[in-house]
Amino acid sequence: MPGTKDHDKTKGQLIRELAELRQRIAELEKSEAVLEKEAILNTLVEHVIHEDREMKILWANGAACDSAGLSCEELIGRHCYEIWPKRSDPCPDCPVMKAMETGQLQEMEKMTSDGRFWFIRGYPLRDEKDNIVGGIEFTLEITERKRAEDALRESEEKYRSLVEFTEDPVYLVNRQKQYLFMNAAYLARLGLPRDHVIGKTYGEFHSCEETQVFSEYIEQVFKSARFVQYEHESRRDDKYFLRTLSPVKEPDGSIEALTVISKDITERKRAEEELTYMATHDSLTGLPNRMLFSDRLAQALAQAHRRKKKFAVMLLDLDHFKDVNDSLGHSVGDQLLRAVGNRLRGLLRKGDTIARVGGDEFLLLVSEIARLKDVKTVAQKILDAFQKSVVFDSHTLQISASIGVAIYPDDGDNDDTLLHHADIAMYRAKEKGRGNYQRFIPLRS
Repeated sequence: MPGTKDHDKTKGQLIRELAELRQRIAELEKSEAVLEKEAILNTLVEHVIHEDREMKILWANGAACDSAGLSCEELIGRHCYEIWPKRSDPCPDCPVMKAMETGQLQEMEKMTSDGRFWFIRGYPLRDEKDNIVGGIEFTLEITERKRAEDALRESEEKYRSLVEFTEDPVYLVNRQKQYLFMNAAYLARLGLPRDHVIGKTYGEFHSCEETQVFSEYIEQVFKSARFVQYEHESRRDDKYFLRTLSPVKEPDGSIEALTVISKDITERKRAEEELTYMATHDSLTGLPNRMLFSDRLAQALAQAHRRKKKFAVMLLDLDHFKDVNDSLGHSVGDQLLRAVGNRLRGLLRKGDTIARVGGDEFLLLVSEIARLKDVKTVAQKILDAFQKSVVFDSHTLQISASIGVAIYPDDGDNDDTLLHHADIAMYRAKEKGRGNYQRFIPLRS
């Protein structure tokens, strides 16, 4: 028919343009999510700095930029110690450096040369392969709190004048947890007048569990004669507080009472939780990533060894997924991966784990298997679920999966062996025509 060739050409162009448009929309959505998280961090009074392994700044929030007197763009690429505290080499006690060395959270208090005090936390950041690639530093000035603690030890009158109008809840209790004094901020938290609280005990206004924890820290201060700090989540309104319990001593050195200062750290905790989620979950599907899966696998190994139980590791790879990306675009491929993730969530038990570990590969941890045939049942249930087409927007896609299975302890007694054997079994399923599952079979000599 005349014009058919030109018509087909125009139709092909439209399909490509539509795929490109959807990809750009997906990229915009991802960038908006990043901007939203950065906007949350920019509301904090704490300095927040993202650094690489060389202590070079990759990103800083508004508070950190204001402290340095520079823009975020001017800070990026510079070593943090060049700015704070203007050194030519890294600080030997840097919490972020220690966090990257140990892989653990590091905390410290520090006084700078201008007499100000700072509370610093360093967190390691890992990539999908669990390699430490940088760190996050939270820095909060605590000069006022430190000065308040010193002043409180001098006299009760100075104590009263200093704390009465502070925004932080402050109160004084004896060893029996009776209230001897509290400021307006603490009374506002309780919602009661002063004469309804003075002389009463902590337990009359808090749960048994909260009172038990508070009592243990009080005894710790009385026995050590030193201050202690701990984080407290209030059941009253789900806010988080950093509590500092400090001894009030008599001239003879005996402890008369304790001061309690509660610093609201709710925003910081929410930001920490968000960062932890970002570090342990796949941004596309919301499933656990390789780092969190490795942690769950380590727990499963310990429990299975202790209880003499079996569990299974499954490696699932989508068949011909590259064809979807090549023909329909990465935006459609991303939607397909999200749909697959949601479908897998509904197939396993609450105690099992599903993780996306890169590309179109998913790892499944099926815990505490009673019988080996239960693994076959789970694997077949997954394959059966892929018989149903995936439908979204204007697309109806039929896709299958190949699954490799390794069982503890039969096919391996450590994480590396189990994952390697599941990988071998998955490729065997590919060789057998795809759309099936295979259990690891050792090579026979």
